[in-house]
Amino acid sequence: LILFTPGYAGHRREATYLCTPLASHGYVVVSADHLGFTSWEVEAMMAGGDAIDMAANRHQMGIDRFGDVPFLVAAATDHGYAQPGPVGVIGISLGGWTALIAPAVEPRVTSIMPMCPAGGRSPIYPNDGGLRALLNLDWSPAVSCLLGVADRDSWLPLYGQLDTFAKLPGPSRVLILQDADHNHFCDGI
Repeated sequence: LILFTPGYAGHRREATYLCTPLASHGYVVVSADHLGFTSWEVEAMMAGGDAIDMAANRHQMGIDRFGDVPFLVAAATDHGYAQPGPVGVIGISLGGWTALIAPAVEPRVTSIMPMCPAGGRSPIYPNDGGLRALLNLDWSPAVSCLLGVADRDSWLPLYGQLDTFAKLPGPSRVLILQDADHNHFCDGI
C-alpha cells in the first residue's frame, strides 16, 4: 500500500507521473483530496473576499492531516484494497510534510518519500510556528526516507529542506533536483 498525499491547493491527481507507474507495478496506491484544502476549495475561499488568517489555516491543515493518514490506511485495508502490512507514504509540499509525520501517527508506515516538504525554514513563512511546531519526527529509526528537494525552490528553499533533512531519524537520503522549483514535483510543470 502506498499513500499519496497532495500539497496545499493540490488534488489527488497532481502526481500521476508517479502514482500510475507504481500502480502498474502492483502497488495499491491510495490518493486522497484533503478536505478543505484542495485547489477548488482554496480558490473559492480566496474568491470570497474575506481576510484569511494563513497562520491559523496552516495550523489547521497540520492538525487535520494527523488524522487523515491513519484513516486512509485503515479505509484501504477495511475495504479490501490492501492487505495488512507495511505502508509507504509519498507527498508533495504540504503532502511532503504529511509524509514526514506519517510514521509518527501510523505504525504501519515503514517508508516515506517527502518531496519539497513544508515545515522547514522559508522566507515566505519566516514566523511560521504552525507546521514547523507540529512537525513530529518521533518515529522509528527503521523507517526509510528519501527526501526529494529542488535546488531553486522559491517557496521552500534548499537551506530549509536541508535543515529538515538533518533532523530525520534513521536511514535517510536526499535527492536534489537541479534547476528545479517547487512545483517540478507535480504533473505538467
